[in-house]
Amino acid sequence: MARAVCSRCHAVRATGTSPMRRAPPFRGLAERFPVDDLADVLNEGVDRRHPAMPDFRLDPDDADDLAAYLKTLKP
Repeated sequence: MARAVCSRCHAVRATGTSPMRRAPPFRGLAERFPVDDLADVLNEGVDRRHPAMPDFRLDPDDADDLAAYLKTLKP
């Protein structure tokens, strides 16, 4: 899911830079946000963080999967 939806702007792997300079790499999101709460936020919907970021909402299973994936990237 992260590769299909988010990798256009974000670096979604443990290394590399984001294609869009302003988009934080996923490996840093776990440091900036409480990952345990992130699944609920993703399920409720994310408002734009900057003009190029779309508003989106994930279904509960995808939100849980993405939060679990972000935990694997946490140093």
